[in-house]
Amino acid sequence: MKNKIHVVIADDHALIRDGYRALFHNDERIFISAEAENGQDLIQLLVQNKTDIVLLDHEMPVMNGLASIQVINANFPQIKVIVVTIHDNTKIRNEYLKHGAKAFISKGCNASQMRSTILEVYEGNQIKNKAPKPFIEDKLEFKSKSTFCVKLTPMEQEIIQQIGMGRSNIEIAKDLGIAIKTVNFHKNNIYTKTGTHNSAGIVLFAIQNKIHNPKT
Repeated sequence: MKNKIHVVIADDHALIRDGYRALFHNDERIFISAEAENGQDLIQLLVQNKTDIVLLDHEMPVMNGLASIQVINANFPQIKVIVVTIHDNTKIRNEYLKHGAKAFISKGCNASQMRSTILEVYEGNQIKNKAPKPFIEDKLEFKSKSTFCVKLTPMEQEIIQQIGMGRSNIEIAKDLGIAIKTVNFHKNNIYTKTGTHNSAGIVLFAIQNKIHNPKT
């Protein structure tokens, strides 16, 4: 049996962090060992936790992603960093590469893209050019499917919030008093309406369209 890959999440949006946890909850290889909402907390967690990979957001309070990766590169060179962001800026990307980033991936990527990137980076591969096309596609996708043209039912909005809390289909069904197949029915409708492919994508859609405010 292959070793578990210990991943630490650094993102200031609780819904995004919860989405990643839900995504890898039962994964046979990937284990989310800790999470931080800013770079300063991230560095403290790296001292305390076994870490193979950091999923690093660019825009965070206190200490942003670029400042964080410089500290990681200087003090934890064995840890590999994947930058996960909605931005596609060549200058910023080059700065991250200079300080040791191994890959870039969009927050709107699907589950298989996220998982394969983590596995490739863990195995020692550097994915410098994986991000630009997904970034462009995701920007167009979310722009074209904003809440101005997507009509979500009250039940669909409730399920989106439950997904953001990291709850499984069974937990959502129990909490809302509906059947699991009904949860799946609504989730499929959400995927179709929002153009998303997984829980992390739904969470990002919710944040961008202010369906739920993670700071409240």
